[in-house]
Amino acid sequence: MMVTNLCKSPTSRVKLKNGDYTSVNTVNLTAGVEYYASFYIEMSGTGSYQISGVDGTFTSGRRFTKTFTSPNSNQWAIKPTVVSGTPTFTAFGILLCTKAEYQACQTLLDQIHYFTGDTMPQQN
Repeated sequence: MMVTNLCKSPTSRVKLKNGDYTSVNTVNLTAGVEYYASFYIEMSGTGSYQISGVDGTFTSGRRFTKTFTSPNSNQWAIKPTVVSGTPTFTAFGILLCTKAEYQACQTLLDQIHYFTGDTMPQQN
């Protein structure tokens, strides 16, 4: 089984806007398809925040994972919302693939978190 990272620049750093969805440079998704996302949020400043589609309130940067069904054919986006304080956010280390690909390669993907190529394993 091969995994295709749908994020075009998984190691790039994307500044996120409070309360707004920010595209993280992915291919357009397919409406109705289930996806798996893993990404790291770096938080600067103090306070707490929430990430759309993830349960909980957070006070520091960390890796997030989530599964979701795409409601449309747009690029995938991340939405942080400040709960308190004045934190700012950067996302990086992004993996976005179909849920089926993730499930087929779950052990490997959980160990490496993300990869920098188009597909994994690389084809010869």
